[in-house]
Amino acid sequence: MKKTLLAVSGLAVITFGLAFAQSQTTTLSFWHTYNSDSDENKTLMEKVIPAFEKANPEIKIDAQAVPYPDFRQKLLTSVAGGTPPDLARLDIIWSPEFAKAGYIEKLDGYAGFGTLKAAVFKGPLSTNAFQGGYYGLPLDTNTQIMLYNTDLLKAAGVGIPKTMNDLKSFLEKTRKLEGGKVTQYGVVIPGPYNWHLLPWLWSNGGAVTDSKVSKATGY
Repeated sequence: MKKTLLAVSGLAVITFGLAFAQSQTTTLSFWHTYNSDSDENKTLMEKVIPAFEKANPEIKIDAQAVPYPDFRQKLLTSVAGGTPPDLARLDIIWSPEFAKAGYIEKLDGYAGFGTLKAAVFKGPLSTNAFQGGYYGLPLDTNTQIMLYNTDLLKAAGVGIPKTMNDLKSFLEKTRKLEGGKVTQYGVVIPGPYNWHLLPWLWSNGGAVTDSKVSKATGY
């Protein structure tokens, strides 16, 4: 019998095909990329897993931390070798690839999936959608917030930006030039990454791809 994975995204969680023995304890392997020394891993090991096992005494969770740079290849190798984990915390950028290859389970038919689906945000949930089905449940997502320096606001004589026009005015008044070079920016975006830049594009009616996500422009 082919063994497939159950995924959690949001990373995402994946299922590689589960068969539960009702009369004995079943151990499920769970791979994730939480740093072993992180608070997230401590919460997982000391609170989340014990709470799950208490509520489901017939199931034991064997959690294994895998460094993120090695994770995708380790999963692919385990699937090819017929020894994948039962569950995995999968990066959302891999969900379509794994779903298309048949490596992860479609969750729609699982009991209780409808309730879980209704309890999460549609945006993160959509990252697990593939060809009419869902292949993971969102676990977490990126959220953008703006922190502002009240000293800069006061010095520039402007208030907290509430609209894009306010922000444009703020940028013009707080930017400083010396010798033709910018020595102070009004806003700093942490890096040229999608999760930092795309909210600005989408919030202003922009797009990177067409509606079918088949063509990209704007590089």
